[in-house]
Amino acid sequence: MASIDLFTTWTQLSEAQQLGEWRTFLTSLDVGDAGYHRFYPVLMPLWDRGDVPAIVEAEAMRAYETEMRAQAEWEARNPPAADAWMARCILADDPAEAAFWDCFEPKAADRLLGSPPF
Repeated sequence: MASIDLFTTWTQLSEAQQLGEWRTFLTSLDVGDAGYHRFYPVLMPLWDRGDVPAIVEAEAMRAYETEMRAQAEWEARNPPAADAWMARCILADDPAEAAFWDCFEPKAADRLLGSPPF
């Protein structure tokens, strides 16, 4: 629960200042450090209830859509075949990968990683 002093500070902010704090809070939420935000104890319960100002929520949605559109365009220009090296590692075609696993007997590998799911 937010302290009375922090809640009082929040309510004394102007609407523009509160919107600014909401924007920085949502940015902090996206990068995973919202707990360090100054008004986290006030804003997180509001976020959980869905009490986000419509203006800020619309801005966040536009930013998300822009990011997803850019990612889709990048993936269209760079098809999954561009990640063939990763597929090779998964299939253990990489000599270094194979050499590493050759150091283990199958039972040791099973103890280390668990039994295969198949």
